[in-house]
Amino acid sequence: MNSREVDIPIFIYDRNNPKLFKFVIEYNGERDHTPEKDESKKKIAAEREWIYIPLIEKNNCRFSNNPKLIEKAVRELCTYMKNIVLAERN
Repeated sequence: MNSREVDIPIFIYDRNNPKLFKFVIEYNGERDHTPEKDESKKKIAAEREWIYIPLIEKNNCRFSNNPKLIEKAVRELCTYMKNIVLAERN
């Protein structure tokens, strides 16, 4: 985030609102992840009008080695983003 590089940028345009949502998924391994780094990245993202979502890969269950874990993580992220978009409508 400090270098303006993001792992996975996602844009969702809600035609019913109308509003553009900008999400940034930051993919990190558990050993590289700290709550302090998360807070810093979340703050920087918010200043740039992005919604920061950390995706932490536990060292004992790598997404890249298990398609079911990848699918589960993606579904959870999609549900989380959908809920944010829908909450803005109310």
